[in-house]
Amino acid sequence: MTPLVSVITRTRDRPMLLSRAIESVMSQSYKPIEHVIVNDGGDALRVQEVLTASGHSNCVVINNSVSVGMEAASNIGIDNSTGKYIVIHDDDDSWHLTFLEELLNFLLSQPKGMDIEGAVSLSNLVIERLGDNEVETLSVSQYNSGAGLISLYRMAYVNQYPPISFVFSRAAHNEIGGFNETLPVLGDWDFYLRFLSRFNIAILPKHLANYHQRPSSDGIYGNTVVAQKPIHLLYDNFLRNQYARNPQVIGLVPSLLASLAVGNDQKSDKKRKDLDRLTKSCLSLMNDRPDRVYIFGASEYGLFCKDLLADYVKVEGFIDNFHHGLSRIDGYPVFELDGLSGLTGAAVLVSSVGNREVIVDQLRQSPNGAALRIY
Repeated sequence: MTPLVSVITRTRDRPMLLSRAIESVMSQSYKPIEHVIVNDGGDALRVQEVLTASGHSNCVVINNSVSVGMEAASNIGIDNSTGKYIVIHDDDDSWHLTFLEELLNFLLSQPKGMDIEGAVSLSNLVIERLGDNEVETLSVSQYNSGAGLISLYRMAYVNQYPPISFVFSRAAHNEIGGFNETLPVLGDWDFYLRFLSRFNIAILPKHLANYHQRPSSDGIYGNTVVAQKPIHLLYDNFLRNQYARNPQVIGLVPSLLASLAVGNDQKSDKKRKDLDRLTKSCLSLMNDRPDRVYIFGASEYGLFCKDLLADYVKVEGFIDNFHHGLSRIDGYPVFELDGLSGLTGAAVLVSSVGNREVIVDQLRQSPNGAALRIY
């Protein structure tokens, strides 16, 4: 018998994104789906309008009179569902149409006796921005990799899998308890750690989930990982301290506790290595002395490169598709790549380290891209 899957969607006053999420659920090739939408303090009429327009009838809508937060909303949705398996599909993410079918078949085919009670697919990172009546995709890249089982040790260092990619059994959920409602952020990471302290999670090495981010949006349409970065950093250390003081929560694993203790130090070390790599690129550019220099990315790293280069070469400004709406950043103009002409012979320093290859390909494919000097 094909098991019922409960899909929980948390939403609040984001009808344009909710409409896409509903389409993502409705288009699944796997059909035993129970869709529970938790409207966390938003306008109930707008949710109903989206549902009516979509023709989505196989769902339950719960309207919270006031917002109770993401994790409490998840628990409310799960408590009002009945499926044997559960997945959190937030209103701003999406699936490949075979996500549930492939991931459930994969999970059900796992060997017995290994306590595998959940499965994740790999994810794509979709960078987008909001228009007046549509969502514009700016780039799509592979967000993560892996195969086999999720390592508790690595998960303790950093969360690698967004909720949109994770299907888990109700039995496991009931044993470890729901999401921690006291956490304003990082509730998914906390849930993963508690889940992995008791059960295993298998990795399907196919990119079937889409993790959407909008770096240029804040407020109700922002991602918490971007819009609430300071809070993320605060609760990252809070959770690590809690687990280190109470190892019974996630198991007596010495290597795990070591990871928890040095996790932020390792992150700082990575940042130092990133800046060292960028410094070398800047030095190489200074030696070549190009007439005009653009810095791709107006992030913290981009500003770091600007400060290094400004006294030695002429920095024309930043190229940044996410911040181009701002006329200037730190006194320098911001350009959008597609709207920038006359780049022939110019030098572009890529300040991003993590997705450098994707950006270089984007630059090469731009008009006059073959003539660019990329550092």
